[in-house]
Amino acid sequence: MPLLPSGLMLGISALAIPDRPDDIVSRPPGHFLYFKPDDVACGPPPYHEGQLLEMHLVAAPLPQSHEELKPYIQLIQLNNRRESWWAGEWLSEFPGRMQLDQADLKAWQTWLGSKETLDYLDEIILVCHRQAEYLDLLRNECQPSKKAAKSIENSQIFNAPESYSSLIERFKHYYHSASRAIPEFLSEQELHKLGLNIVVDSLKKMGHEILQVNTALKQNPQLITQHDGKQCMIAVRTECFPLPMGLTQHEKFWMLDEAYKQGMIAYYTRVQLHNLDATSSMEFIAPIKGGNLKFCHDGLSLISDIL
Repeated sequence: MPLLPSGLMLGISALAIPDRPDDIVSRPPGHFLYFKPDDVACGPPPYHEGQLLEMHLVAAPLPQSHEELKPYIQLIQLNNRRESWWAGEWLSEFPGRMQLDQADLKAWQTWLGSKETLDYLDEIILVCHRQAEYLDLLRNECQPSKKAAKSIENSQIFNAPESYSSLIERFKHYYHSASRAIPEFLSEQELHKLGLNIVVDSLKKMGHEILQVNTALKQNPQLITQHDGKQCMIAVRTECFPLPMGLTQHEKFWMLDEAYKQGMIAYYTRVQLHNLDATSSMEFIAPIKGGNLKFCHDGLSLISDIL
């Protein structure tokens, strides 16, 4: 978030774009979902500082470029208490209602074209596409085939359980209902360690020096690494779909604060599990101990809701 010559602090935010939306709304192919203010409840912008906004999910075409992404990136302002707020303007509308002089405009354009900002926008484009893939999977798997119409297991699994143990109970119920032997499942700690090993191997190939490994569940950070002369603080989550495994807002802010205090860069990374011996969509995501499991690591993501 740059400090402009006039003293104004502006930034950009991707908070309007959820990684995995809780509510599923109508969405044409090739679209993603983002939060937009309700025009009736909120009224027209500009919104005043501290105003509570009622937001709802709407569909938009998947962005392929920074310009196509800008209509869904919020333009954030910072007050003199360094608290952020949104007046209702999107990055595509800049400068909009803002009265900026030439010095501010030049400083903003320089920051917007910096590598850090462009990398951030690239990452958000990937977030949009990952979200669409997730929603496609959700939609396809939640529509039972004629052959499986009498079974409810396939639809039940896509309602997010409260905990890993409750998810395992669903898997056991699935195998029992199918009159099949119930396999032994990985514990949450075992799943986490396997995913962590995948990330460590992947980061080493990327040139990271592993300085510290923390195997405790959800005790951040899991990894401290050194890469290109900079130390990285990394939170690792091994996903067992549909259990939510991302970072909470509290965890994000904690990671950002700790990384800032220690002069590090905060990252988040996730590992996804697939059972290659699966004969159904339910088994495809089952964490079977000793099974033919494949772990997919999708790289590092900067932890930054506001840049």
